[in-house]
Amino acid sequence: MIKKMPLSLSLKKITKRKHSDTLNTLKKYYQYLTLQGLVNVEWSLICPSSKRTVKRQEIEILIKTSKVRCSKNKKDNNIFYLNGRRKKDYVKNQIFRNYIEQMKKSNLPCIEGHYSTIGYFLRFLKQQGISQLELLQYDSIKKYEEHLATRYNLKEINKTTAYDKLLKLKSFIKYLYMNNIVSFKYDIPHKFKGNKITRDNEYVTNEDRLALIETIIHMNSRHLQRDLATTLIFVEIGCRPIEVCNIRISDVNITESTLTLFC
Repeated sequence: MIKKMPLSLSLKKITKRKHSDTLNTLKKYYQYLTLQGLVNVEWSLICPSSKRTVKRQEIEILIKTSKVRCSKNKKDNNIFYLNGRRKKDYVKNQIFRNYIEQMKKSNLPCIEGHYSTIGYFLRFLKQQGISQLELLQYDSIKKYEEHLATRYNLKEINKTTAYDKLLKLKSFIKYLYMNNIVSFKYDIPHKFKGNKITRDNEYVTNEDRLALIETIIHMNSRHLQRDLATTLIFVEIGCRPIEVCNIRISDVNITESTLTLFC
């Protein structure tokens, strides 16, 4: 469960923030409060977007009002939040929600991709007459593969998209298997994996790398060490931006001079 932030602590934090007298800043902090589970009502429903002076009492009323509206809104059971943004739960599956909540704890930037992709799969199952994941059989997965193959043949999607959908499905099936919801594991068929992606600009010369680093140094950035560290990780390892976004302090082992990356 998400530990809710006490109201007094929330108000204390927001009033200490610089320029906290504008609704624009308050809106950004309100998105942070939704991630803490303190509020779960869309910002536009409770406050206009224009800038004006906001008093501390108004902030407290704003948060309390959001709780009241949340309790009166009958459709709130179908709404949840990803990265501070309101999402409609078209699937209405508690196991799916639990899976998303577990991913939210990992703070994965790719969580929205999992939400839409697995949601698409569950809606496909519903069309096949399967509304409970406990009844999921391997045959249904094969039908889903055929469905993606048909869309690929009709040029509605490319092979990379089909593979990405199955890759996220594999992660979801693994979650179901680990929680004893299904009795099978899943591996992506070789026909969906396709050929290795090639790039014309795959290699960068050492001169270009040095020029990039020198440019960062001469920019006199306030966060020079951070910018250099991030750039050197990209240059030396060749990882993707999403992998750098996932890096935490606990992933750095100073003793062994190692860095663990997750995607």
